[in-house]
Amino acid sequence: MSSFRVGRYVGGGFLARGRAEAKMLNACVTNGLVAANGKDKVLDTIRRGMEAGMKHPLSPPNDERSTTSLNCPPDDGVPFSTPDQFVGDDSQDHDVEVVNGEGAPLEGVIESKMPDHAAEIVPLSAYVASLNGNGHGDHFGGFRGDFSEDQIDAGLGDLVPLNDPKMPRLTPAMIDGDGWVGEFIGELSKETETPLELPATVCLATLHAAVARNFKVRVNPNHFETCNQWMMGIFPPGTRKSSIFTRCAKPLTEWEREKADELAPQIADVNLERELIQRRIKKLKADVKKAEDLEAIRAAKEQIKQLEAAMPPEIITPRLWTSDATHEKLGSLLADNDGCIAWMTAESTFFEIAAGRYSKGGGDTNLSSLLGMHPGDPMVVDRMGRETVRVLEPLLTICQTPQPDVIVGLGSTKGFKGRGLLGRFLYFAPYVSFAGRTHENSPMPKRVEVTYHNNIRKILDMPPGKDAKGRPRKHILKLSPEAVSERRKFAKSLDPMMDPEGRFAAMSDWASKAAGAAARLAGALHVAKHVDDQPWDHDISVETMRLATDIIALSGEHAIRAYGLIGEDPTLNAAKQAWAWVERHRRLTFKEQDMWQALKNTLNFQRADDVKAALSVLEERGYVTIDEPTPQRKRGRPAGAFVRVTPKASEGWS
Repeated sequence: MSSFRVGRYVGGGFLARGRAEAKMLNACVTNGLVAANGKDKVLDTIRRGMEAGMKHPLSPPNDERSTTSLNCPPDDGVPFSTPDQFVGDDSQDHDVEVVNGEGAPLEGVIESKMPDHAAEIVPLSAYVASLNGNGHGDHFGGFRGDFSEDQIDAGLGDLVPLNDPKMPRLTPAMIDGDGWVGEFIGELSKETETPLELPATVCLATLHAAVARNFKVRVNPNHFETCNQWMMGIFPPGTRKSSIFTRCAKPLTEWEREKADELAPQIADVNLERELIQRRIKKLKADVKKAEDLEAIRAAKEQIKQLEAAMPPEIITPRLWTSDATHEKLGSLLADNDGCIAWMTAESTFFEIAAGRYSKGGGDTNLSSLLGMHPGDPMVVDRMGRETVRVLEPLLTICQTPQPDVIVGLGSTKGFKGRGLLGRFLYFAPYVSFAGRTHENSPMPKRVEVTYHNNIRKILDMPPGKDAKGRPRKHILKLSPEAVSERRKFAKSLDPMMDPEGRFAAMSDWASKAAGAAARLAGALHVAKHVDDQPWDHDISVETMRLATDIIALSGEHAIRAYGLIGEDPTLNAAKQAWAWVERHRRLTFKEQDMWQALKNTLNFQRADDVKAALSVLEERGYVTIDEPTPQRKRGRPAGAFVRVTPKASEGWS
């Protein structure tokens, strides 16, 4: 348990990870717990325990003079002033009262002081509890929302759940105050009895898909952010995703259908004219092959040129979104729709394309161009039987809501983590409980749905801006001076969290893009706010920027859970299965061999060593204690470990 507890301090920003690992290994060597050739194995155990603890960090004080009781391992009575001096075991616990980031010993045992920069590396979750009731916290790096106690994990003690703890949750007011976007999301969540984050994921993606066509945000004179966004909600089966997608994307679907009906007669006329001209050209080319007179050949060639020049351009029915496409088809959709398209699906098909599905050359080429569709890097589209098209600013909006099991291990896919694919998404991954659903499905007020539908349509029908030569271009949305300052504070609060000991040390790819995502979201919310006006005539306000940064900060907490699933160690799944067996049979004590006999040849247990790994996780999380057998000198099968379930884990067992 020592490495797990230390991991909680590291995750909370109290300790430097590398130094803590070195000190713990040194303590093991000093106490004779490491064989001469076993340092690597012990260090691996320390790191696994520490990583488990980092997922459940200790939080700093809630307010200016609040206190937090920390179970701080002692250091033989020796004071320490910085995390780098942390050494010790957990043979006994001592309480340390933390006030304003400084520790004062309650009983004179030790003295602890957080580093000077501790305020800058406070985990975002700590700010949730420090908010006042009006929805505006003091600033910064966290949320301003009105949360109830059951929305926030209240502390896990020594027993860390194998399943995910509760995440901070969205409220309709956090989306856009009392605006129409949050109202629709809240009402749809009530009607479908689904977590609010699910309709929020799809609805915000729909808003971004509409806004990205004609708007971009100027952060400063040399920094612009496009308004497309990549969204991922992670939800289990049974959360009515299909219904949510249908309702949220309905304005996009109806807009496409109406445009297709409107253009159908014109498309038919143009296609007929193109077909007749192409037939004439084909005949002239056949005649040229037979001709022997040079003048006749030249005349035929001139006719062909004239016909090609007279051929009307092909009219393409406009598209706003797709649910699946090959990499080549996605490029064509972008080229045919002014560089904007949305990929919206309840599945994870986008990751399959990124990994190289349908690609003869594998995923590397796919991934490179797909990554460029987030910032809008120029791309060239070579199309079979059609001219090559250069898309100056290809913008892809993504919305997908895969099941947790689908994304487990996704981080091991080549390039997904290292090249920043996963860091481009905003995540919502709440803990979902189906208890309490009434199945009454009371419909939302008609006014709410009509307002949402009409306002998305208004955004889609807004005219583009024009450049100095009268050519269409995107409207530039400017930040007010206060909004500039607000975004800058948010960006600065994230920087120390990406340090090796920071909250986002393992996911700096996400944190480094969070401030840009906030600007994009602020742009979309600004257009929604001024849907009945001309959004380009108004600066983005500080209130809108605060809403955006709060949503991104909350998404950061959900991203931690998502990254845990994406890179989840298979041994955690084995531990879950092992504990299910223990709990089902109420085994307060058992032998390692008993578990192997019960679970061997199942999904997570193909070898006897799989049992050892699973039990190690259970021990790290406080579920069991393991008594290793005394080494045997005689021949024969070595005795297995004896396992005891901890009292805390067996609470409530009859």
